[in-house]
Amino acid sequence: MAIVHCARCGADAEGLPEPPFPSPFGKEVQEKICGACWAAWEDMRVKVINEYRINLGLAEHRTMLVNITREFLNLPAPDKKA
Repeated sequence: MAIVHCARCGADAEGLPEPPFPSPFGKEVQEKICGACWAAWEDMRVKVINEYRINLGLAEHRTMLVNITREFLNLPAPDKKA
């Protein structure tokens, strides 16, 4: 595993061995988030899904979860291209 400078905690720490999901966002998480902060998000994700009653079958709910994930991990939203 590579050492990353974590966007959330600011530490240089071991990153994830592979992207957590197959998408550009998954690759971004692998490159910018340490394993400890990702584990913290995995614990929080269950609480967020339950609190907001997120239905992962709905595209707008998945988008909401990605936005909350970005906020938790201190990852800026990608630039919108016109």
